Amino acid sequence: MKIIIHTSLTVTLVFLLLASALAQSEVLTCRGKYVMGDLDTKKNARELALMDAKRMAMEEAGTYLESSSEVRNFELTKDEVHSLASGVISITVLEEDWKLSGENLMVTVLIRATVDTSNLPRRLTTLKQNEQSVEEHANIQNQLAQLQAEIERLKAQQPASQGASAGTTATPSADVEREYAALTQKMTTLDQLRNAQSAMISGRLSDAIDIYTTVIDENPRMADAYRGKAVAYGRTGRAQEGLALIERALSIAPDNALSHGVRSFIMGKMGNYDQALLSINKAINIAPQNPSFYLGRAKLNMKLRKRQQAMKDFSRSCTLGNQDACNIVQDIQKRTKRW
Repeated sequence: MKIIIHTSLTVTLVFLLLASALAQSEVLTCRGKYVMGDLDTKKNARELALMDAKRMAMEEAGTYLESSSEVRNFELTKDEVHSLASGVISITVLEEDWKLSGENLMVTVLIRATVDTSNLPRRLTTLKQNEQSVEEHANIQNQLAQLQAEIERLKAQQPASQGASAGTTATPSADVEREYAALTQKMTTLDQLRNAQSAMISGRLSDAIDIYTTVIDENPRMADAYRGKAVAYGRTGRAQEGLALIERALSIAPDNALSHGVRSFIMGKMGNYDQALLSINKAINIAPQNPSFYLGRAKLNMKLRKRQQAMKDFSRSCTLGNQDACNIVQDIQKRTKRW
């Protein structure tokens, strides 16, 4: 009799654990498509179809997360929701199908996306503390959108630019083929960087560093990869190595505001607040409408005991839409009234 009760209890516990695990995840299926043109190879067509499926999965995951009470309580921006979605989602390719669409070959990729919502409050707190990752994720998303538009432009212009007559097939010029190949290769590289950012957001810093290292090995002048790896090193106590990486990124793209912002972050990690302030000032000069830069400068000014300047920057960041800065301003005002 005791054995029967024990077995029943075990089965019940297993059931409850499984139910709990299922409650902490959401499974989505998304189908990405891409129609090949004269400039495409099967390899890049497959990659672009997969990116399309991943884009839809992250959009659906973002919508799902926005409905969560925990996410609503944290008052996330659109960029933060997208960053969170990328950090809690895992992708599995289920099938790949090729068929004709009119006169062109079309590839369809079906994926399963699992949204892991376990420990969501902790993940949200980590996200709020790592504004560099949110900035980088938004930067990558914007670049991917621009490249996609450029690819579509090249494909649309191809027949006319080559002067093809009715009933004939245009032959791409060597220059157009090289341009198109460069664009699709950059999209693939940016997708790798997005994977690295997803690892950063989910706290898998070692995985992120490995991806950044691979991208740098393949693209030694990819400033974004040096910058991302620098942030990862800064978070793992390797600020000196991170500084060398961000200096490399700035040598490639000296006017990149995000890189100056990351240099400020690294200098802050090293306790060199004066240099950190110089770098964030450069970032603000290049991108004066970026609210996170003002928030970063405000925090530095607080460390340097420049409270009046800090308050101005908190207010400026809030005006530009940074909710964290708004919360800090409100908190300071409440404390001032109490005094």
